[in-house]
Amino acid sequence: MTGVAEDGTPDPSLDGEVWTPSDGESFGASEETRLIGSDMMPLDAKLQKEDASVSPGDIARAVTPVHVSLHYEGESHEGKDRSPPGGEADSKGNLPAQESKPSTESGGLPLVSWLEQVSDAWAMTTVVKAVEDCKAQPTGKGKGIFPLPTAPHQLLYGKTKESKTDPLVCNMCRALNSMYGCEVDPSHTVLCRAQSRVMAQLERHAETVRSLPEKIEPASWGKLFAVKGVDYKGDEVLVAKTTSWGNVCSALPREVAQVNLEDVCTGGVHYYVQHFDDFVLDDEDLVFTKPPRVMVAPEDWEELAQGLVKAQVCSVLGESELFHINGSPLLNGFFGVSKQEFSGSFEVHRLIMNLIPANKIVRGIHGDVATLPSWSSMGPLLLDVGDSLVISSEDVRCFFYIFKVPVCWKKFMGFNRPLPKSMHPKGGRDETYYLVSNVLPMGFKNSVSIAQHVHRNIIRWSGRRADCSPGGNNEIRKDRAFPSSQNVFRVYLDNFDQLEKLDHRTAELLEGTTSADTLALRAEYAYWGVPRHPKKSVSRAHTAEVQGAMLDGRQGIAYPKPQKMGKYLQLCLLLLKVGKCTQRQAQVVGGGLVYISMFRRPLLGGLNALWQFVVAFEGLPPVVQLPLPPVVALELTRFLSLLPLAMINFRLKIDPKVTASDASTTGGGVSQSALASQGMAQPQLAGRFVGTSQALSASARSSQ
Repeated sequence: MTGVAEDGTPDPSLDGEVWTPSDGESFGASEETRLIGSDMMPLDAKLQKEDASVSPGDIARAVTPVHVSLHYEGESHEGKDRSPPGGEADSKGNLPAQESKPSTESGGLPLVSWLEQVSDAWAMTTVVKAVEDCKAQPTGKGKGIFPLPTAPHQLLYGKTKESKTDPLVCNMCRALNSMYGCEVDPSHTVLCRAQSRVMAQLERHAETVRSLPEKIEPASWGKLFAVKGVDYKGDEVLVAKTTSWGNVCSALPREVAQVNLEDVCTGGVHYYVQHFDDFVLDDEDLVFTKPPRVMVAPEDWEELAQGLVKAQVCSVLGESELFHINGSPLLNGFFGVSKQEFSGSFEVHRLIMNLIPANKIVRGIHGDVATLPSWSSMGPLLLDVGDSLVISSEDVRCFFYIFKVPVCWKKFMGFNRPLPKSMHPKGGRDETYYLVSNVLPMGFKNSVSIAQHVHRNIIRWSGRRADCSPGGNNEIRKDRAFPSSQNVFRVYLDNFDQLEKLDHRTAELLEGTTSADTLALRAEYAYWGVPRHPKKSVSRAHTAEVQGAMLDGRQGIAYPKPQKMGKYLQLCLLLLKVGKCTQRQAQVVGGGLVYISMFRRPLLGGLNALWQFVVAFEGLPPVVQLPLPPVVALELTRFLSLLPLAMINFRLKIDPKVTASDASTTGGGVSQSALASQGMAQPQLAGRFVGTSQALSASARSSQ
């Protein structure tokens, strides 16, 4: 099932956000709102011995939580009233009504102010109990880097008298100590050289977070679920809304349906587009699906229908011309999702076509889905000491609806509400008429494959406008090795991003200019009549948003959007404060933390009991709240403490040591290359792997 992310790009994997009807708006009789536990468990998540005992029965016996006050001041923790303005959160984790309104005076708080509140969570009796219960015996012998210091006199050792203890560094040390299994707050630690290097690195991460200028507004569950929900897989979704012409008209550019889809497709995708009927299931495999709703108020239906026809989003087709299954016409639904914008008195909606009935009778195609890039594959991007990264971006408006589908598609694209007689074609048959989609539907199972294919073709063809257009070998794509060029680009549906590695001086001189590749692409857009989104265009900037992440080319780092980090941080704190939650709330928090961990994949190792807690709700009504088990409260606290580590550093050096690892119940599922450990002068050792986790630990200690 295809999804729609906040920026309008339909993809089920983008930031975990896909569209779905709101509560009570069923896709169809066969759709069930259930979570499949295996879908929620990350592939690389490892279960600890302590976590294996978590079950619904254990959850019921969880320790009663102690409230943690969320504060809005940016000052020190001592001696302050840290309750949020307006009162405490209720039992569902919602702040009072006045808290849901954005703060127009202060504009919110910096991310660091919210992160400092994690210190309060470490003092909760639930977390303290979990720390005691979950201690493990560290493997190996001798002195390692653990435990890391947390006491003020240890953190300030060697610093000036004016220095103050950084709660972010302290919390990171606590979390790492806890995950290692040693004392969380050691009473005495004499820092060795390796520990000093670790502490310096943690301080640099904390300083990076402190430098972020964005202000984060207070969050609440009520405000979140006003525009989002959770689908049957546990993914965070945009809520389906009843829509009208006033809601959707401002979101539709005049270029709708101005490009014939077959004209911008090649190869197998071109054949698919022109021979849609060949990809319909055999008659014996066709199953009629109850048509989903067209979510439009009766009094708004005629105006919306006329507007969609005039805008060329839809056309009119008689019932006899629609595709039939067992004598019944194939009909689909549509609805709106909020763009969180307003045009006059109307909330702007993105029109989403709910094509579940059509999706169930056609075969899927791979198209160019395999080329979709992700941030987890950006590790090979390396910046040398003298390099900077400059970013250029282009965004296409209403990308899917620009492309007009062939006539052979339309009989499968009808919508489940008869048109008024005023819209019946003159001289037509005396029958019922319906709207059918004229454009590539946002909600069709193969639309993502086709849209990615189309945009990549347009970018490739931009070479006709200039000799310097992006070459195919320079594309960052999921199914190919990372390109080694200094000038690379990414294509993600309606977004084009170019990344240029330049020396610092050249990068400063070219900042704000338009690259030749971008100029060529703009000319190609103009040739086809594809509308750009000028407000989202970026011209050789050092800092820009790329696919749900912030990219800083000067520092050479990428990190989650501060607004999203702040939102999930606050929701986690509310969960810890109330001490209980619904499955829906646990799923949202889990999904948000997984998004953050994509910028530091080892962080996923800290989320184990959370998934078992989510599964523990199976069979219970959705309104049921269960207490947070202590081990889950500890996992959330540790993860929040480690948020400053959630970034990709493109300036890290390549380690010559090659490692291989796999899941292991005994902790021995990792090895290192013998060539690197014994010296490059022994080529006969190439390809050999030796050691276990214990051996690696001993090797690391001996090298200090």
